[in-house]
Amino acid sequence: MKRINKKGGKTPTPEPIPAPIDSEPIEVEAVEEQHVHEVADGGGYFARHDAEAEDAPPLDETAAVPSEGEDSHGADDALGLYLRQMGAIPLLNREQELALAVRLEMRRRRYRHAALSNWRTLAAMVEVFERVLGDECALDPTIDVVKTMGLSRDEILKRMPYNVKTLRNLIDAAGADFKTLERSSTATARNRMRRDLYRKLRKAIVLAEEISPRIDLLDHWVDELTVKSRQMAELQRKIDRCGRSAADRERCTKFIKQLRDLKVETRSNPEDLGRLMPVLDHRRKLYQKARRELAEGNLRLVVSIAK
Repeated sequence: MKRINKKGGKTPTPEPIPAPIDSEPIEVEAVEEQHVHEVADGGGYFARHDAEAEDAPPLDETAAVPSEGEDSHGADDALGLYLRQMGAIPLLNREQELALAVRLEMRRRRYRHAALSNWRTLAAMVEVFERVLGDECALDPTIDVVKTMGLSRDEILKRMPYNVKTLRNLIDAAGADFKTLERSSTATARNRMRRDLYRKLRKAIVLAEEISPRIDLLDHWVDELTVKSRQMAELQRKIDRCGRSAADRERCTKFIKQLRDLKVETRSNPEDLGRLMPVLDHRRKLYQKARRELAEGNLRLVVSIAK
């Protein structure tokens, strides 16, 4: 393999190089079996966090900056040293590459499932795909094609009319059910409505996954849901702190109305979203970490070919 060695000025300190990916096999099924979830009030929360390893400490991203006294060859020397160090790291073997790809797909699927476990997100997704079906926006920027899961462009396009129509009916029915749940005064009635909402949500998640909304869109909707969750939690705290004076009662009435509107929009309550959001954040970070690891492996391959 040809080594890069250009003469020039002083060689600045290069960026640190990530360590090689661990070659131990990934126990995908064992990780999947650790997850237990349940949904109540149509909010889509999970009983506990995933029992997966915490993210590794972030890499040092301090970049080397040449001093003003260095000549124009300093940057070339830094690049050459960086490429040599990258080339010194062993490439992924077939087993490691496959393990990373499997882990990425598993974490993408788990994050997608959690992101779709809320009626507000499902409603936003349906609005986008209704525009696609109405030729108001293009299909490709709204979907992720995953052929290993049977999610080709043609399959998604074939499923979309039925799935979107059924999802719209489920979302409308869930809105009515949630209002009934909020008005229910007996435990029996509330439990019955919870079960109905849970069944509808499970069916809606399956239909949504079959048309594979793009991860970038899910990220955006999750960010919006995070804001809504914080607003609901803050309103609930204000309501709990309300005093008994006339002014306090007036403010409390205003807070209650704002909270009720948010609950209807999300088909959820502050407690349910409070359980869902940490799980969403955790799965999102794990997915992003797996994507970075695979990207680093591909970068090493590109550097090796370039040399």
